[in-house]
Amino acid sequence: FATKLEYYEPELHIIEQSAEQTRSIFRDVISPVVLRIAESQTNTTVAGTIPPKKLPSSFSNNDEYGHRIVETYTRYGVRVAVVGFQNAPQLVRYHLRLEQGTRFEQVVRQSTNLQIALALENEPVISAGPGFVCFDVQKVRPDPVKWEDVVNHPDLRNKSPVAIPIGIDVSNKPIIADLADSNTTHVLVAGTSGSGKSEFLKSLIATLVNRNQPGNLILTLIDPKRVTFGASGPSTYLSHPIIFNIEEALQTLITAADDVDRRYDILLQEGLIKLSDRFERGRTDIPYHVLIFDEFADLINAGRKERREFEQVVARVAAKGRAAGVHLVVATQRPDREIVTGQLKANLPLRICFKVTNGVNSKIVLDETGAENLLGRGDLMCVRGKGIERAQGPFISQEDFTRLVGRA
Repeated sequence: FATKLEYYEPELHIIEQSAEQTRSIFRDVISPVVLRIAESQTNTTVAGTIPPKKLPSSFSNNDEYGHRIVETYTRYGVRVAVVGFQNAPQLVRYHLRLEQGTRFEQVVRQSTNLQIALALENEPVISAGPGFVCFDVQKVRPDPVKWEDVVNHPDLRNKSPVAIPIGIDVSNKPIIADLADSNTTHVLVAGTSGSGKSEFLKSLIATLVNRNQPGNLILTLIDPKRVTFGASGPSTYLSHPIIFNIEEALQTLITAADDVDRRYDILLQEGLIKLSDRFERGRTDIPYHVLIFDEFADLINAGRKERREFEQVVARVAAKGRAAGVHLVVATQRPDREIVTGQLKANLPLRICFKVTNGVNSKIVLDETGAENLLGRGDLMCVRGKGIERAQGPFISQEDFTRLVGRA
């Protein structure tokens, strides 16, 4: 048996799905929702599921819960000890020491058993840390990370005008990415519906607007699904109205790539290395330009010619974009191999992954599994040249976003 996914943009196009892809979608996306609906309607537990034992929202009894983790591992013949924990906005990270004879693979292999025994809504995310194993447990009520708190953090003040907060990490410190840095100059963002991807893109835009005058920054927003930015009003920060059409989106990207070459020629003529050097000398006639493309998979799926042109444009911007002050942020709900190719990933050094459907998607974005076990609602992992880091992304309401971006 097979299925077809229908996307309305507003024209209809159909993407064939194999039997295995269909089973995966039902198992990972549809079935959990159906079970939750059934339970909420009947107020009982659906047969075959275990009612979750909720942890205290404050996690005030971390020591006792740590003892439960050790006790459960012991039951399965894995000897560990809890040597500490950290309270993060969305989780508590326990530090496990491996006792003599215990291997890291044994700890990871029991993650499903730990989920069942501890009645966790998701499998715990288990990763290697410096001298210990990280064992992440979801909070019942995640602590919100408000955009206005993060954007005013001292760590952001001394960065370039195009620096952005990715989120708050498990040690409650902000993770900052500077688009003017070669390691984070262009961004790939992935995550399923409800993962927090769209909220992150809005917080990114709000940060750039908040830290720049209209003359110093222009934004190009591309939103084929008309969902993420569709409700935003006009703004002097926008190069032109929000783009919804795929053909227009591709042409806009090509024009931006041509502009990169023009800017680079100007820098060479003036004997400067990068755009920020011009700003330091009081020359502000060439602004930073950030292009944000939500759901670029629609362009990739439009046809082989469009895919090839898109990858060529990304490569052109990636080569000189940092020095020229032109930066790409591209996002997708469907980070499979057909969408996120090796060439594309190589040109987008900062990779941010919210909850994805399966481990294969996680590995495509991060080169490691784990993002399939994230909690959603802003829980993320990112790669910025320092290994995989976990954080809670900042949230800005639609009302605040519209008011800020459309204020001028």
